[in-house]
Amino acid sequence: MAEFLEDQDTRLCDNCKKEIPVSNFTIHEIHCQRNIGVCPVCKE
Repeated sequence: MAEFLEDQDTRLCDNCKKEIPVSNFTIHEIHCQRNIGVCPVCKE
């Protein structure tokens, strides 16, 4: 199972700047934009 996870394609989330597996990207992006705020000064 671990090999399967390592071989997945990923996309960079524009909000949190993390690599997210493509299969989970849409749901991650919705959750991330609603719940994770990015500081406009330091961008973290």
